[in-house]
Amino acid sequence: MRAVEDRAIVQALCDHDRAGLAAVYDRYAQRLYDYCVGLLHDRHTAADAVHDTLLVAADRAQQLRDPERFRAWLYAIARNECLRQLRQRNRTAPLEKAGEVKDETIDLGRSVQAEQARALVRDAAAGLNPREQEVLNLTLRHELSGAELAAALGVSPNHAHALTSKAREQLERSVGALLTARAGRGECGELDTMLAGWDGAFTPLLRKRISRHLEKCAVCGVRRAHEVRAEALFAALPFAVLPIALRRKVLDSGADLQRVSHHGRIAAPYDRGGFPVPLGQQSKRSKAAVWLAGAAVIALLLGGGGVLVALRPGAEATVAEPPPRTTPATEEPFVTESPSAVPSPSATSASPTPSPSVFRTPSPRVTRRPQPPPVPPPTTPPSPKPSPSRSPKPPLPKPVVTNPNFAGGCTGATASATVTGPPIARVSVTFWRAKVTTDTRSAPMFPDGSDYFGRVEADQLFFNETVEFVITAVAENGEKGSNRGTTTFVCRGPD
Repeated sequence: MRAVEDRAIVQALCDHDRAGLAAVYDRYAQRLYDYCVGLLHDRHTAADAVHDTLLVAADRAQQLRDPERFRAWLYAIARNECLRQLRQRNRTAPLEKAGEVKDETIDLGRSVQAEQARALVRDAAAGLNPREQEVLNLTLRHELSGAELAAALGVSPNHAHALTSKAREQLERSVGALLTARAGRGECGELDTMLAGWDGAFTPLLRKRISRHLEKCAVCGVRRAHEVRAEALFAALPFAVLPIALRRKVLDSGADLQRVSHHGRIAAPYDRGGFPVPLGQQSKRSKAAVWLAGAAVIALLLGGGGVLVALRPGAEATVAEPPPRTTPATEEPFVTESPSAVPSPSATSASPTPSPSVFRTPSPRVTRRPQPPPVPPPTTPPSPKPSPSRSPKPPLPKPVVTNPNFAGGCTGATASATVTGPPIARVSVTFWRAKVTTDTRSAPMFPDGSDYFGRVEADQLFFNETVEFVITAVAENGEKGSNRGTTTFVCRGPD
């Protein structure tokens, strides 16, 4: 049903029907505004982003090849517009600053109030990085998944799947870390020391520190057993309320399509399917284009230099044409003439008429005497030249893999690691049963900054036994780096 309605909206936009812009606003403006607020953390700027997004949609609807992807297309345009505004202001989204903590002793028993739990999840989400928050918003609250989510983010479906699994896992870990930070300081001295001077703001850095502490602390690790439906509570968070005047502003701006034309450049360039190229990839493409243009100029200059050399004065005689063939001085030709070739005395008389006895001799025949072979000049063996000393080449930098982790259960597992060093070409996780290397399995991992994540489905895992794994990073220069670990995927069937 949604696909049919989206097709009708796209057709109305292509026909420059004012009702089409009104329909797309009524159907998607609320969710787009909430999404932009999550990225920009500023309601006024988010309203401007939605305004420009809808104008771009009205101007570019004819470029969308598949109208059934209209919703993902709108989110992709909105995302680029938000990133553009953040870049223009030379700032990053202030996701490190969470709301003020209101309750230091939240009880997460069965009687916990839904509002308290939602507040906890909302504060815990502040401990995630910007990409994780964005993915959770799109998947849990805006209900994008699969190819639609990948199109909105501008990544491959496999990459989108890995980002989703990683974001959901990090949300659960963040809830446990925040709960421990608020209520566990009195039971663990090491945690109390770690949080000395804490102002209550839950940041990604603090979340990572507490999560590592939970993995090795027997006292604090017990809190992770509490059941908190973090994903369901996050999905139930209310949407941001649209400004009342925004609809009128959008419709007035879209009344004259010529006024909209300049907005089409906001999300440009576009791919062949009509989707805007993600802003981060645009810079990579522009660098590649500059490099190619420079290479073309150099090639042109080098080619022109060759032509100039070929057209120098005198080049025709020495290059274009072979040198004239000459007879060596030592090869003196001798002529053999027939005796009848001697003229008669009458031929020397003053009579202008030649004597009939005089006739033309045939052309002289030229023969060549054999030339003795040239005598080579005496040569002396060249003195050996000392080989120049070569300094050893410096070793290429290698990638460094740290914080390897591979955890999961009945529904699958997520591998993660931090990779630093030279530019990375690919990262993967390989795993096998402990001491059994005949059955190894692997999966690709995808980047999120310097962190890499990979998703492995349940049917590929080895359950209820020790599993060894290695996370390997391959740099663009060919060098490799890796880090190993062991884990156990626990999955108990029904009793």
